[in-house]
Amino acid sequence: MKQNKIIRRRRIFLILIIIWLCVIFIFSSQSGEESGNTSSRLILGIVNIYEKITNTIVDKDLAIEKLSYPIRKLAHFTE
Repeated sequence: MKQNKIIRRRRIFLILIIIWLCVIFIFSSQSGEESGNTSSRLILGIVNIYEKITNTIVDKDLAIEKLSYPIRKLAHFTE
């Protein structure tokens, strides 16, 4: 019984590793422009959620300008 649990856990870890390798490959194969667009879409999503929660209006262009660099660096760190 314990051996089956260990084997199942190893399979799950192997699947997760393969998924993460695919994520790294997909993001690494993007051009700078595609990567910038992905970051901008993420920032706009965060800003939209923030606006709904706080009932405020945010300058989206300014948010993209200010948050693009930290979001991209965080993405590199996460990968």
